[in-house]
Amino acid sequence: MSDGDAVLVSKNGALRDPVTGQFVKGGVVSTAIASPSQARAMVERKMEIKRERARLGANAALKGLRRREWNNETKKYEDVGAAWEDPSDLDFIEAITEAQAAQALIVGDPSSTKAAEFVLRHTGYDEPRGKDAAADGGVTFDDAQRELIRDLAAIARRVSAERGDAAIDAEAE
Repeated sequence: MSDGDAVLVSKNGALRDPVTGQFVKGGVVSTAIASPSQARAMVERKMEIKRERARLGANAALKGLRRREWNNETKKYEDVGAAWEDPSDLDFIEAITEAQAAQALIVGDPSSTKAAEFVLRHTGYDEPRGKDAAADGGVTFDDAQRELIRDLAAIARRVSAERGDAAIDAEAE
């Protein structure tokens, strides 16, 4: 680029070649970011705003959601009202986990395993993998995990009985 060629001056004072779009020497660059700590704070604030907007959007979607329940007499799902009257805060996470737990309890559905893994992983009841896993490769459960598994099995038996599906083998406990 010769001295007579035109350059574009950016808002922050940087000079750019209008043909190639590359930065060229010269100009005084000024920026609103004064330090790395200020840059980190700005990124963290942007993420906070993004999370807040996502939470508000998810809760707004929940407000319009209708709850449906299975009717054994009519053998159909029926609308039983609003699923969430006034969702706020982390209700959307509860709704997602509730939906995944319901999916996990459908006997014979291949996706129930993935749903169960989702619930266990995101509630902190999953088994650690990699370095934290048992050295012998075996699966170990603490008392809270065993209790959760028993509770899920009891719920699955109840749901299965209500829907008229085949009973779940109780010997797994």
